[in-house]
Amino acid sequence: MKTARMPKTKLEDYLKFNEERNQLGIKLIKGDITKSMFDLSFFVLEDKYNGKVFPEDEYNFPTFCGLCSFVGENDLSSRYLFHELKHAQKARDLGYNPSFQCMLTYMSEGVISMQLSVTFGNYIPPEDSVQILSAPDEMSPGDSKSYDKLIEGAS
Repeated sequence: MKTARMPKTKLEDYLKFNEERNQLGIKLIKGDITKSMFDLSFFVLEDKYNGKVFPEDEYNFPTFCGLCSFVGENDLSSRYLFHELKHAQKARDLGYNPSFQCMLTYMSEGVISMQLSVTFGNYIPPEDSVQILSAPDEMSPGDSKSYDKLIEGAS
């Protein structure tokens, strides 16, 4: 069992970091930057948020069951679990091997926030990314933003 620690990452810092990371990912997917440029830019981004976004607040799970166990055992909200499962199911249908990430942050003293995501260890082409992003019945604001940027590049 993984026991959650009180996070050190502020929600607002993580959201800014995540937005910049997603923009880099979209540039890579669209072919606007190379993988080596992505890696260098990501290194710079991590350095920029060093001391603001703490890696130890991130929990990774190879399976959906592992994520569910962590959420349940740590009394976290299960509200978005099935949203992420829809992304993962579509990714599997397309031949990818997704895993799950849970980032814990704090909003105020003692108030924990949780951000869930599906992660991939490899490049996903734009047409597959669009399908994976749009898999849930309702896209999250982040999904919609990424989807729109990918579609914008395709037209």
